[in-house]
Amino acid sequence: LIVQVVPQPLLEMSRSVLREKFSAIVQKPIYTFSCDRFSAIDDALYKKLLLARETHAIVVTAPTAIKSFMLKYVELSHLLDQSSTNKINEEASSGGVIGNTLQFLRLQRNRTALEVLDEKTIADYSKQAGMCCNILNIF
Repeated sequence: LIVQVVPQPLLEMSRSVLREKFSAIVQKPIYTFSCDRFSAIDDALYKKLLLARETHAIVVTAPTAIKSFMLKYVELSHLLDQSSTNKINEEASSGGVIGNTLQFLRLQRNRTALEVLDEKTIADYSKQAGMCCNILNIF
């Protein structure tokens, strides 16, 4: 897989130059990798990059897209880790000697509304984190 990282203002020009150069004798498809932290990482992005690797395509991207992808992966990992920690704390606070001791010593953190994730959200975040791992393995 060939990846060319160019500054955002030069992305369109670089893509058009690559398409011009790789459309005549040596034909290679040109793909654009774009990502932001607020979009979901889905199967379509993984399949697009997998196809790019299999067809020996060139992927053009900006540094902000790579940074956003990595931050999204770190954020998903953090939220999943935090939700598992909250689940353990919730089970410990349900009673018993250990739960009462933790509450007495105030070793348990107070949960905020943002830290509590439902099962559907956890499953979605887990799937997205798995897609991120698969995408990183392509590179």
